[in-house]
Amino acid sequence: MASLSLYYILISKTKNNFLKIFVLSLLTTYVFTFAFYLFDAWHNSDSILFEYIYGHKLKDWYSLEFSDGIFGSQPKKDVLELFSFLKEKTTKEARIIIEDSRYGKLGGNIMALASYFTDKYYLGGFYQGILIESDTWFVDGIIFGRNITDYTETELEKKFNDYNVKWVVVWSNSSKKFFSSSKNFKKLYETSGGLFQVYEYIDIKPSYITLESGRAELKILNDNKMVINLTDVKKGENILIRFRHENYWHAFYNGKELKIENCGILMCLKAPDSESYSITLIYEEGNLLKIGKMISLISLVVLISQILL
Repeated sequence: MASLSLYYILISKTKNNFLKIFVLSLLTTYVFTFAFYLFDAWHNSDSILFEYIYGHKLKDWYSLEFSDGIFGSQPKKDVLELFSFLKEKTTKEARIIIEDSRYGKLGGNIMALASYFTDKYYLGGFYQGILIESDTWFVDGIIFGRNITDYTETELEKKFNDYNVKWVVVWSNSSKKFFSSSKNFKKLYETSGGLFQVYEYIDIKPSYITLESGRAELKILNDNKMVINLTDVKKGENILIRFRHENYWHAFYNGKELKIENCGILMCLKAPDSESYSITLIYEEGNLLKIGKMISLISLVVLISQILL
């Protein structure tokens, strides 16, 4: 939308030259910035800067299969099979973690859309219900910031319990070898091309809420609201909520706001009362998101005005 607005501003007959100069300045800045990153990558094929910005080393682009994967007429067959299996055979009671590739080995970055196509919760990604933190990615045999071969089964199982992960999707040989030899992970599925394998962590007790006593149920969960039903809890006990801690979440009980603390990257709070009751968490947008929406709205207004003029 913003791009279309800029286009109409530049081709319109408006006499507001300042606006055109401003837009051209933005475009020039973007072009020169990209050229700088490209030159840096051309000068140094292992440029960390280019890889950080665009997700791949420049030299890796040369080896992408543009006749296959998402660059062809459709995603890889194994990807479609995987998404179909995850949608039908997993639930929202726990998260899924997928081993991705930064080097185009899965046909691009389509794995980031798994949550959209399967309507499930994932560890690492773009959608709500997902933990996004530097050490929660699983990429090219590196999981939680370490090579998977450096883990013991107990260490990795603790991570899965901490983040409520029940299913794991792997493609690299090292990851397949690790999970196939683990007694607490059961192989559920393998795609027809042999690219992906899906394992289930069988010892987990799925829950997004952990209590010291009593029971908890996550009754409502969406982008803006959580409702947690608590039963037989004790006042003052710790409630661990296995979602990423953000300052935009606010917890309420009987109309009073509760303090949400940061427990690692997760949220936790103290039970405000004993017995059984509900706690509601509301997500309030930050100023940057509000500004972004305002910019989008302004872009839409400018676009419409330029079309009508």
